[in-house]
Amino acid sequence: MIGKLKDILGIEGVRLQLNLSPDYNITDKLIEGEIILSSKSDKRIEYLDLSLIEKYQRGRKESKLIDEYILGQKRIELDLSLQKDESKKINFTLSFDPMKSEMDEMQEQNIFKSLFVSLAKKLKNVKSDYRIEASAKVRGTKINAVASEKIVFAE
Repeated sequence: MIGKLKDILGIEGVRLQLNLSPDYNITDKLIEGEIILSSKSDKRIEYLDLSLIEKYQRGRKESKLIDEYILGQKRIELDLSLQKDESKKINFTLSFDPMKSEMDEMQEQNIFKSLFVSLAKKLKNVKSDYRIEASAKVRGTKINAVASEKIVFAE
């Protein structure tokens, strides 16, 4: 009975690991990497979902605002059988569209506006963090296996 409950909840089930390059350029609009799947029991993976998410922060203390935006998504249909103590690698490419605020667009126009906008961003404590999230739909489980990895874009 405990074994069935573990299977339904995905405990001791499929484990995901993301293997990504240490740096990317946001102007390339493409992320490449691999997902390593492993399991402690025989499982069947139906599909993988990938998302690139931007966490956009601005403000300080009580006036701090945080929004998250999905910049790119992809579903990889698999129907893959994974045996006990086996691991498999799945290569992926994820294209995305970076979002630009009005300040970002002004910053690109010329050097004088760039300096002004950079100062305004520092004063407003504006910053973005990026992450890749991967989830695997495993047949017979209610909770998907999930992995997340921070992405650092080169300036």
